[in-house]
Amino acid sequence: MAKPWRMTSYGIDTALLMAGVMLWAGLSLNPASSPWLGAKLVLLVLYIVLGSLALKRARSRRARIASFVGALAVYLFMVTVALAHHPAGLLHSWLTHGA
Repeated sequence: MAKPWRMTSYGIDTALLMAGVMLWAGLSLNPASSPWLGAKLVLLVLYIVLGSLALKRARSRRARIASFVGALAVYLFMVTVALAHHPAGLLHSWLTHGA
């Protein structure tokens, strides 16, 4: 990746992490009362790691593809966690209504 794109990627990742931490601190939330936000931040870190592997760090094409698919899956799950305000995301309603 060319240096400007790499720096942009780092900037976006840093901005996302800072926004999550600032939201957590600004709303005076704690992991015990809002575990969904903690789960979202952990998923964000996982998304960043997988994205880094997918774009440049993975050694084989197969590993890059697997990392890319994993990053997309983590992103989609992060969206469901945000919508449901539950660490299990939309799986929570599916599991509770299915049982």
